[in-house]
Amino acid sequence: MEHTANKKVKTPNIASVAVIGAGVSGIVTSRILLSEGHDVVVFEASDIGGVWAENYAGFGVQTPANLYEFPDQPLPKGSDFTPGPEMNEYIRNYADKHKVTQKVRIAKVDSVEPSDQGFMVHYTESGSTHSQYFDWVICSTGIYGKFDKYVPDWLGKEVFEGKIIHASDMVDPAMCEGKVVVVGYGKSAFDCAQVSAWQKADTSLLFRKAHWCVPRKILGLIPFEFATFSRFGGACLLPKWPNLGSIERMMHATRLLPAFWWLVAKIFKFQFGLKGDLIPDKGFIDDFWCGQGLIPDPSFFPMVHRKEIKAVKGEIKEIRAKYILLTSGEEIQCDVIIAATGYKADDKRSFLPTQLNDAREKDGFWLYRNMINPELPRFVFLNSNTSTFTNITTASVQGRWLAELMNGGFNLPEKDEMEAEIEKIKVWKRENMPDAGSARAYMIQTHQVHYYDELLRDMGASIWRKKGLFKLIKEAFDPYRPRDYKSIVTGEFKQRPDEVNRSESK
Repeated sequence: MEHTANKKVKTPNIASVAVIGAGVSGIVTSRILLSEGHDVVVFEASDIGGVWAENYAGFGVQTPANLYEFPDQPLPKGSDFTPGPEMNEYIRNYADKHKVTQKVRIAKVDSVEPSDQGFMVHYTESGSTHSQYFDWVICSTGIYGKFDKYVPDWLGKEVFEGKIIHASDMVDPAMCEGKVVVVGYGKSAFDCAQVSAWQKADTSLLFRKAHWCVPRKILGLIPFEFATFSRFGGACLLPKWPNLGSIERMMHATRLLPAFWWLVAKIFKFQFGLKGDLIPDKGFIDDFWCGQGLIPDPSFFPMVHRKEIKAVKGEIKEIRAKYILLTSGEEIQCDVIIAATGYKADDKRSFLPTQLNDAREKDGFWLYRNMINPELPRFVFLNSNTSTFTNITTASVQGRWLAELMNGGFNLPEKDEMEAEIEKIKVWKRENMPDAGSARAYMIQTHQVHYYDELLRDMGASIWRKKGLFKLIKEAFDPYRPRDYKSIVTGEFKQRPDEVNRSESK
C-alpha cells in the first residue's frame, strides 16, 4: 500500500496531550512529545516505572542490557539481565533527566469521552474526581499490569488452609515456605519457582502445557538475538511477514525454512535436556505464535533435572484444605500456591471510549499500525497493543512516529485505506496464528524489525540503521538493538541526509 510518508500536512497546534501510564512506554513517549514542545500530562495509577516499580521477588529483564534500554540512554555497564529494582531506578533517572517526572500525576483515569476534536478525561486523584480536556489521548498502559492480575476461580479455594497469592504479590522470598506449588509456564512462573527452590522450600511447578524456550546463547555460543533480531534472522521467520521484500520472498520460495526451524527445535530440546512432559506438544513455530517466547535463566532446567523444582504436568480440578487435586486424580500437598497465571487486559481498558470498547473482537483490538482505530485517530494505543521482545525500543519508535504525525511530518492514509490494511493483517494473523486467542491482534513477536521498518518509512526515516565499517554486513547479520534507533528518539535523524528521504528498497 502506498503511503504519504513525506507529504507535509497542516495540523492545528497541539494544546494538550494526556498520556495514560508512566511505565517505560509512557515515559519515553512523554520525553519525545515534551522535546517537541507539546503540553503533556501523565496519569499513573500506582508509581513511576509501572510494572518495574514493584513486582515479585527476583523479577528482572530476561534479555541482555543492550536489548532492553532506552535508545538514547544506555544502561550502566554490567547490567545484563537487569534486576527489577535496578531497572526501576534507571527508568526513574531517565524520567527525571527529561523532565517527565514533574508531569506525572498519581491518579486513576476513570473514563475518556470524545469531545469536539479531542477528549474529556475523567480521573480520580487523592480521593477527588476531576475532568480535563485534551486534544490527544495516548494509552500507554502496556498489555498487562498489577491492577489486572488474574487468579483463576479454582473450585474449593476458599477452604484452602494455606496461602494463595498472585506471582506479582510474591514480593518477599520468605513467603515461600513449606510445600510451594507455582502454577504456570511463563517467565514469572519460572522465576518464582527458582526463588522458592533457593529458599529450600519443597517446590513444584504445575503446568497444563509445556512451551518452547529460547536459550540465551544457542549451543552456548551464539547469542539468541543474532537469530531473531538481525535482518537475516527476520527474513527466515515463519510465518512470513505479509509485506516481504524481494530478497525475503526468494528465501521463502526455497521451502527450506520449515526444515530450518525443525532443526532449531531439536537444538533447543537437546540444549535444555527436555524429556517427557517438558517436550512441548506443538512444533516450535506453532507454539511460538501462541504467544510464547521465554528465555529462561540458565540454571532453571538444571534445577528441574536435579528435582530441586518438580515439574508436574496437569490441571487443577479442585483445591482441598491441604492439597491440590488434579483432573488426573493426583494429589499435590501444598502450603502456598503461587498463581503465575498472568493478567486480564480487559479490566484495565474500562476507561476507553464506548466505540473503542465496542470495536474489540475476540482476538483483540485490530488497529492501524497496532496503534490507531480509524474512527478515533487521536486516541493512540502506544505499546499497549503490541507484543515484542524489546518493548522499550517499540515504544520509542512508536513515540517518534506519533510525534511526527502530530507535528504534520506525514499524514495518515484515508480511513478506507487504513481499514484495508487492518483487514490484511487480520487475515494474515488469523490464518497463521490459530491458537493465539485473545492475544492475536497485538502479537508482533520477533517480527519487530519488520514492524519498525514500516513506522520508519511512514515518517520518512531510513530503515537502514547500522553505521561504521562493514555496514552492509552489519545490516544483514548484526542484531538491531535499541541504540540503533537513538537518532529516531532524539529527532536528529531529520537533520542527517543519510537518514531521511532516502529511497528504500524492500
